[in-house]
Amino acid sequence: MLTHSTLWPCIPQLVETLESLHSHGIAHLDIKPANVLLRVEPCTESSHEDSSQYQETMGGQYRPNWHMHPQVTLIDLDAAEINLSRTSRLGYPVGTPGHVAPEVQAYLGLVTRSGEVPSYNSWVRAREAEHGHDQSSDEDLDDSNEEDSESDEVTHKNVEEDTTPVPYDPFAADVWALGHVIQVMAMSSRTLCTDKQSLISVRELCANGPARSLQLDQVWMQS
Repeated sequence: MLTHSTLWPCIPQLVETLESLHSHGIAHLDIKPANVLLRVEPCTESSHEDSSQYQETMGGQYRPNWHMHPQVTLIDLDAAEINLSRTSRLGYPVGTPGHVAPEVQAYLGLVTRSGEVPSYNSWVRAREAEHGHDQSSDEDLDDSNEEDSESDEVTHKNVEEDTTPVPYDPFAADVWALGHVIQVMAMSSRTLCTDKQSLISVRELCANGPARSLQLDQVWMQS
């Protein structure tokens, strides 16, 4: 299981990796947990100094664990596209179902009311953890009644009938997918949400400056 001290320094590394790809006009288009390679190595003297960079980047909020030195790598660029103009929009679905942005789901005809529940459930759990509650009210999130099921079916059919889905921005889809991956990692560790100071957004991470530990040439390609 992921721990807080392992997960925390991974977030700015992921942000910087995506920033590097996008700055070179590359859209990954298949960001998901399976495509994030995590390596945790014992800290050496030099890596101890590297870890202190996270403390600067995070504004002193992160206290690094000197016994671990996690490194993340974004892999599998098989679906990636080079878009140097940054103006074109994709007119076909790319990515893995369950890990794609809402506009991609709409393109696939997968937008339903029940499809919004997992994201809402994660949001509720994070807010409850922030206010000191350990459990969420699962019955309030129950969407299994017949009325909701009928609405889901109608929505799915209506989307399928639309023969001209709106193209989506591949870079925006990447940003959404990265946020989804971070959320999945945080929920699997169930420790990031217990610290009120840790509930920060990717936007705040970018505003504080990206981590300097991962460069574009460290991104592994896997076909």
